[in-house]
Amino acid sequence: MSFRSHPRLLLVLTLGLLALVLALAVLQYRWTQQLVASQRALQANAVQMSVSRMQNDLGGLFQDVYSHFEREPMRTVGLADALADQWQAWRDRRPYPRLIEAMYWVTQADSALHLQVLKRDNPALQSTTWPPELEAWRSFFETTFTELEVEPDQSLDLSLSAPPLLGDQPGLVFPLFDNPSPDQPVSFVFVHLRQATLAEAVLPDLMATHGAALQADYVVRVVMPSQAVLYQSEAGWTPLAATPDTSVALIWPIARNYHVKMEERGVFLVDRAEMVLSLPSREGGEVSSQLQVFHRVGSLDIAMQRLKMRQLGLASGLLLVLAGALVLLYVVAQRARRLGDQQMAFVAGISHELRTPVAAITALAENMTAGIVRDEAQTRSYGELIHNEGLRLKEMVEQVLDYAASQTNTSNTKQPVSVQTLLDNTLAHNRAYLANTKLTVNHGAAADLYILADAQALEVALRNLLLNAIKHGPSEGPVEITVEQVDGQKKVQLHVTDHGPGIPASEHARIFEPFFRGERARDQQVQGNGLGLSLVRRIVHAHGGTVQVRSTPGEGAAFTLRLPLTDRPIS
Repeated sequence: MSFRSHPRLLLVLTLGLLALVLALAVLQYRWTQQLVASQRALQANAVQMSVSRMQNDLGGLFQDVYSHFEREPMRTVGLADALADQWQAWRDRRPYPRLIEAMYWVTQADSALHLQVLKRDNPALQSTTWPPELEAWRSFFETTFTELEVEPDQSLDLSLSAPPLLGDQPGLVFPLFDNPSPDQPVSFVFVHLRQATLAEAVLPDLMATHGAALQADYVVRVVMPSQAVLYQSEAGWTPLAATPDTSVALIWPIARNYHVKMEERGVFLVDRAEMVLSLPSREGGEVSSQLQVFHRVGSLDIAMQRLKMRQLGLASGLLLVLAGALVLLYVVAQRARRLGDQQMAFVAGISHELRTPVAAITALAENMTAGIVRDEAQTRSYGELIHNEGLRLKEMVEQVLDYAASQTNTSNTKQPVSVQTLLDNTLAHNRAYLANTKLTVNHGAAADLYILADAQALEVALRNLLLNAIKHGPSEGPVEITVEQVDGQKKVQLHVTDHGPGIPASEHARIFEPFFRGERARDQQVQGNGLGLSLVRRIVHAHGGTVQVRSTPGEGAAFTLRLPLTDRPIS
């Protein structure tokens, strides 16, 4: 069983494969959805992990500062020397020696705050005014001192929770409970941290350590409570979206719980709980700095949507190519089947066409050999019949050879040829075929028109048109050849017209196909093999021209060759 003998089987198989491609497209879409969802989860987890590690490491750095200065209980006596020693120890032993900007002692007297700054080179505490950038911290201390105003013999649970960033200025607070004076029950050490060190050293190191997975697709920013940008992993970059993909509190408050008791001599520390880290509340109070992560294309959702479109586009393209290949395969198979049918018809037709003249020539030759033909008139008649049948054989052989040559002809031997010369040579070389034809040639100024041509190939094309006109026109009917110049001296048209029955409109699109023969030619057994017009089109196209047919049933047919003109050759 073959597709050629069962064409419907090929159609069913092609449709089945196309249905399979459609099913693959649906599965591909679902798989892409799952892939994108999985990829989104992986990226979101990677971002969250990197952000959490950066958050923990920065919190650990602040906790390290707090632990360093609270290593031993500090006293107001000798406070300057103790703070200077601890500051120097930090500079000598810690990874960010320039992290500490300044150290202050904050006290209260007569309901007024007093600030003293540490002079490290010559350890001493010197009174100073509140720097404008520390105004937020001043408000914090005023509130804290107010909370300590309790009656004697009463106890108080004090939770000292200071965000390391107030007014965009980082710092840490340590209480001193060793002053027994009722006028000054407690005081505080304030360690002011350097903002530039955080922006230029600490945060870039955290990004290099934990943000390597983010650098390709994300930009990381640290925004202070005032919304000023403290750090950005890519300078000059502007977020494409107002809302980041991830936003967390980067710097945590350091909280220490104290249980104190008020006596007449002052405030005494009864118990000190372990130091803890606690996230800030967003409902009232000071909001900590935020670590924000932005995807470079605007958001992770946009990136995933683009990934989805790319995956779907690639998969759809491959499936479309596959579907197109199936359709093309079906079309090629159909054309191959039709071509095979045409070739079989050609073989049958050419065999029949060859058998007729060969049989005639053989019969005539046998009669002459047997002595049946005796007088001169019969001999001449037999000779003419043999000659005519020989011409038929020659025509068929030449047409087949010309068609075979056109399939592989790559000759570029084209020269300027006058249209008049082309017509004269064609008519002269085919005089035997045109002997009984009423031929009219209207060439106009054909002698002055030149085309760049392979003259022999174009003669073949014209001969095929003339032979078609003779075969399909009325017996001894007129054939007209007309030459005219068109398109502003740029092209020449050659019309070959007969006055036969014409060509049905339904066959106009197929008459130039190889091996195709019209219904009338098959029914009336008009000699031919279906190669002539196909050969004409090949030759004309090879010369950069076109061939067209104009026909009305019952009024004949006109074939028009349109060829580009060239310059007249120099004598």
